[in-house]
Amino acid sequence: MARQKSLVRPVKNPEIFAQCRSLGHEWRHRGPVTEDHEEVRRPHGIVWGTVGLRSQCADCKTDRIKWITRSGEVITRYTYPDGYSLHGDDRLSSQQWRSQFVTRLFESSLAPAATA
Repeated sequence: MARQKSLVRPVKNPEIFAQCRSLGHEWRHRGPVTEDHEEVRRPHGIVWGTVGLRSQCADCKTDRIKWITRSGEVITRYTYPDGYSLHGDDRLSSQQWRSQFVTRLFESSLAPAATA
């Protein structure tokens, strides 16, 4: 049986996410989520007694909210930018992401030396 093609729109430059995929995100804390944030939905089944702590990656702009309950339980939700999540044949393993990142790192660090 033939594989169906992904319906996800391809990204022109998915390598821009290689650093975050290789080394992890660099989180910038944005403060607590309050009742005024109508665009943010609490996790299913949680109506009250939680505080959401919002963070955003400085590099790829992934959003993270850590919902903390009164009992100390933590529920984490992520919202990824377009193109961060690759599906089907376009999906890369962690090793492939690291390889792309290291290749670009070496290319950019050696490029000025080659022209000098």
